[in-house]
Amino acid sequence: MNQRQQAMFLWDWARKRRRGRLAVALVGAGIGAIGGLVFALLMLYAMTSNGGAFYVDEEEAGPILGAVARTLGPTGFLFVLSLPAFAGLGAFLAQRVWGWNDYRYHSLLEAGAIVPPEKPAMTAKERAAKWAVVGGFALGCLFLIAMLISEINRGAL
Repeated sequence: MNQRQQAMFLWDWARKRRRGRLAVALVGAGIGAIGGLVFALLMLYAMTSNGGAFYVDEEEAGPILGAVARTLGPTGFLFVLSLPAFAGLGAFLAQRVWGWNDYRYHSLLEAGAIVPPEKPAMTAKERAAKWAVVGGFALGCLFLIAMLISEINRGAL
């Protein structure tokens, strides 16, 4: 990490940490819940795309989950299980990232680094690396979703 990147991290994290840990956990939970909704919708589409129906085997689910599945029905049960699970995962991961960044921030401050008063200027080359990673991640997600839909339409899932 060069001096400009270090200054940019310190300036950026000093601003982001003002939101607080709870706000970051809530944003992570919200993003996770959206992921859970997408997961449940894809599963519902996969299970019913060819005119099929699905059900929850109450013996396999156990007495508690079986009763919940009977009350909500299979579709409601799918959404009730996936949304909180993904929201919890999102909140957990947001807290982990918060911890890593905060540790790095405090380590840099203890080593004598100073938070710059204004946003440091980044070169186009330094900004391009960030956008290449974001673009690669977005393309990877689109590819995975397209492959999943292709497999569902083919009847493999």
